[in-house]
Amino acid sequence: MLVVTLLVSSFAIFSSLYIAPGNPIAVLSGGRSLPPGSVKILEHRYHLDDPFLVRYWHWLTGVLHGDLGISIALRENVSDLIRARISTTAELVLYASILILVAGIGIGVLAALRPGFVDAGALVVTTVSAAIPSFVAAIVLISVFAVNLGWFPALGNGNGVLDQIKHLTLPAVALALSSVALVARVTRTAVLEELQGEHVQTAISRGIPYPLVVRRHVLRNAAIPITTVAGLTVASLIALSAVVERAFSLNGLGAYLVNAALSKDFAVVQGISLVLVAAFVVTNTVVDLLYALLDPRVTLGSRAE
Repeated sequence: MLVVTLLVSSFAIFSSLYIAPGNPIAVLSGGRSLPPGSVKILEHRYHLDDPFLVRYWHWLTGVLHGDLGISIALRENVSDLIRARISTTAELVLYASILILVAGIGIGVLAALRPGFVDAGALVVTTVSAAIPSFVAAIVLISVFAVNLGWFPALGNGNGVLDQIKHLTLPAVALALSSVALVARVTRTAVLEELQGEHVQTAISRGIPYPLVVRRHVLRNAAIPITTVAGLTVASLIALSAVVERAFSLNGLGAYLVNAALSKDFAVVQGISLVLVAAFVVTNTVVDLLYALLDPRVTLGSRAE
């Protein structure tokens, strides 16, 4: 299914750009009119004069060999352009994923185990944060923590490990904010449902220490829905990172995808889109495989109920 999904996605990506408005020749010529002979040379060099299916097959076979084509705007290999920027996006998504898993699961478990004021406060906080889009969160964080307080830099990637972490803190928080709320809500619901189960009540009545009951009987059984929503949320960060990268002027794939789309650089848009889709599909596959490790009752080839 992973292979089929990637194949269908590659066809959708290529065909959608094929019918999209815009002319790559205008980018190659800088907006100037070229003689017909020059136009034919450019079309032949970039396979723009081939039939649609021939162009798709040529592009797909190149992808399978690691060749994503040539950038129309920069005249450079798309694979090299992506390789130079993918680390920034990967670091940002990894940072935001850690925040989501730690804060989201932590808040959800705490809210479920502490009914009353703590639970109500967690619900209010998650409701507010879930309603804040990433670009709004980015503007607020820059205004408060970068401009007014000066605690974190507002723009750029930074140099060195510690400096990069400092530069990526605000973007990671902006990217993770609404997702933390989603993971916390699902975690709270899953833990509360397990706490009401007969097996948990039986374990408590037998005198097993409550913390041990929570770890062995509650959290382990609640791991499947938590893993599902956490995996989907982390996978979605790959696409959502474009907005945050633009806001903080990060040299990542998301920001470059926007610039390439604006300049009609079709090869770059196709290459980055395929990388993002592949990362999303692979992440979901990893989550499916984790089901069998988290719950022995789940067998590979089938999903948990």
